[in-house]
Amino acid sequence: MESLTEFGGIRMAPTIARRAHANYVWLENGGWVRMERWFQRLAEQRSLVPKCEHSRRERDAAHFAAINLEGIGPKQSRNLWQWLGLTRYEIPLDSRVVDWINGNLSIHIDDSNLGDDKYYELVLDYVQDICAKAGVLPCIFDAAAFDNENALTGGILSGNRCCGTPNL
Repeated sequence: MESLTEFGGIRMAPTIARRAHANYVWLENGGWVRMERWFQRLAEQRSLVPKCEHSRRERDAAHFAAINLEGIGPKQSRNLWQWLGLTRYEIPLDSRVVDWINGNLSIHIDDSNLGDDKYYELVLDYVQDICAKAGVLPCIFDAAAFDNENALTGGILSGNRCCGTPNL
């Protein structure tokens, strides 16, 4: 905690330090083996042709991470597995995805409620359903929403894109 506090500019230094310590202790006391089992299950599934039913295992893995790792909520638990390249259906819902939905679909998502697991999963079920109807994997939708947000806000891709479409 002292290192985080001395560095400065980091909010919640005591909380971050406490959570990191608790997660380290859990991982060293058998947690790594349990995490690796989930990694293997997801890696095995990821090697298969995508099927909507795969979302169940991905969601179970997200629940596992959220339950066992301190400071990990619905979004972060999905980020974890997505960063490892293991998921296609369970995506992190954040402001860029919510903004795209609110701006383009006939539903309004209140992102202040996304910390609630039930609400988060209700929204994610909706996203997965519209993606299935469109024939697009949710992870592709997530990447497109991210790219669109960058293009609209002058982000890294904005020089090559205009409103999400290539400049010709």
